[in-house]
Amino acid sequence: MPHQDSTGSERLVLKLLRGVDWGHGARALNSLNLPEHLYQRWGEIDFLVIGPRGLIAIEVKGGDVSCINGRWTYTDRLGRVVKRSKSPVVQAKDAYFSLIQNYVEGAMGKGFDTSVPAGFCVVMAGAAKGELTGLLGTPELPEELTGTREDVANPAAFEAFLTRVAKHWQNKSGAKREIASRDVDLLVKTLRPEFDKVRPLALSSEQAINQLIELTEEQYEALDHWKGASRILCLAPAGCGKTLIAAELFKRSRAEGVDTIMLCGTENLARAIGIALGDPSRVLSLPGLESMSAEQRPSADFLVIDEGQQALDPERMGMVDKLVSGGLQHGRWAWFGDPNYQLSIDPDLALVSISKLRKFSSVQPRLRNNCRNTPEIVKFAELASGVKIGHALAKGHGLNPRTQEVTVEDGALPVAIGIQVRDWISQGIPASEICIIVAGRVAAEVSRGSGVVGGFDVAPWGEIPAPPNIVRYCGLDDFRGLESPFIVFCVPSFEGGDLELSKMFYLAITRANFALTVIAPQQVMERLKANVEASLVASLG
Repeated sequence: MPHQDSTGSERLVLKLLRGVDWGHGARALNSLNLPEHLYQRWGEIDFLVIGPRGLIAIEVKGGDVSCINGRWTYTDRLGRVVKRSKSPVVQAKDAYFSLIQNYVEGAMGKGFDTSVPAGFCVVMAGAAKGELTGLLGTPELPEELTGTREDVANPAAFEAFLTRVAKHWQNKSGAKREIASRDVDLLVKTLRPEFDKVRPLALSSEQAINQLIELTEEQYEALDHWKGASRILCLAPAGCGKTLIAAELFKRSRAEGVDTIMLCGTENLARAIGIALGDPSRVLSLPGLESMSAEQRPSADFLVIDEGQQALDPERMGMVDKLVSGGLQHGRWAWFGDPNYQLSIDPDLALVSISKLRKFSSVQPRLRNNCRNTPEIVKFAELASGVKIGHALAKGHGLNPRTQEVTVEDGALPVAIGIQVRDWISQGIPASEICIIVAGRVAAEVSRGSGVVGGFDVAPWGEIPAPPNIVRYCGLDDFRGLESPFIVFCVPSFEGGDLELSKMFYLAITRANFALTVIAPQQVMERLKANVEASLVASLG
């Protein structure tokens, strides 16, 4: 989990470390304090990577870097320009040897650091190699110990850099062995002991959710692989990170100066992405586009579409065709969608549009890993809907989804919601991380009633970022493409068929990152239970 004061460069390194294979049981400790420092009253190591492949202390620097008359100038973690007489490599060296002498030798014995690959390095995340001419390769900034922008381009590049650093120190010390697994565990316990046997709910959720909001190695590889592709068609289950990739493609394209539009399936999703990326005028929604006259609708050289299954009917396909220069057949676009239980039109009609898109596309990548939900959410969604979602990348465990049967007629629904939300808040969960999703048209009425019961304020989903101390609510259809760490999904009533029920649960359950409670009357719960049992039987062959 990144320190609250971490810079963007440190968050980038943390993201990359999650994709680095440093051996079984490897750990990366962020912002490791050194109360006992050789030259300072208090020191700190930005990252300490510990695993079978080596022990590496990393000093991270971002922003512009210069050295004039022996004085180094760079941006510190709070964005301030500071000057130092020591180079970043010397800072890393001082922190590393303080760590070894004051902590590692006491636990592992003298000479441990020379018997295994161990040392230090610097990551200049904001500078390319060419921008460090005159500095890189000098004794103050050795090239073999300095990572640059090229080395933090993706997890594979960063792993190659760390491997180079470990090899350098191994050659210097003559180390003959890796770090044993038991020594990795002992080092971690020595340097960052776990004081609590049971982690509070708020901390557990923050750790899990922090893993879910970053691009995965699979997604980085996909982005690299797609670079230069004219027409990308990506159809994948919920939770595979389609929205993250779509937003990243849009952001990169705009940064390169390409005239780009991003089109989203709902107003809420378009608003959230537009504000998050600071480019709301170029992020549109399908309903918003339909409200414009043909003359008002914009066009662009590159079109990114998220929740594309909402645009598969012939009329919307024709409208989208005019958004991009060259049309869907010859223009440049990236189309992301999920046809599993998320189609708003007849499936046969949708298949005609999908066939056209397949014919027009230049690449049709697949995403197989779920990066939105914990394993417990994934399993429950698959059992409730019968749709395979993908391998959950989140490590550790979330909460098992809860179901609660209520009698709607006596007003028990708002009471049950209010009690659940209040329980989460009492365990340290911020109200802004909780969302009440209601099937049907009574979201406002039910949610306001639950707020009265639980003693918390509610507001409709829409404001980004979430207002503090306010629980938000939303109708199910308006929550497409969105997600929330903690979700209460309530179903006041449901009269549709089994297929419609599976669609509803597929959409609702996959919106939750970490925790989910389903509250519904008896007849809905019985049908949900039947779905789960049928999925279990099918899984057994």
